[in-house]
Amino acid sequence: MADEPPMDRRKFFRRGLRELLKPLAQVVDTASQVASQVGKIEPPAPKPPAKPAPPMPTIRPPEGETSVRSTSRFPTRPPQDQSSQ
Repeated sequence: MADEPPMDRRKFFRRGLRELLKPLAQVVDTASQVASQVGKIEPPAPKPPAKPAPPMPTIRPPEGETSVRSTSRFPTRPPQDQSSQ
């Protein structure tokens, strides 16, 4: 084994993968040819008109109720008079 030159692993695996994928590539080519021939025969179906989005609902709190967080738990300072400074 020491007498043999080192093998290019990348080339080896690329060739192997290419050989494995050849049948799949042939099937894909055949399917694409069939699809293009069918496309020539049948005109494309018209797209249905787009439906407008439904209006968004307005969300409001129930009548007569307020949020618990509407009042601050921290005392507020009265506004200071700017003329006295």
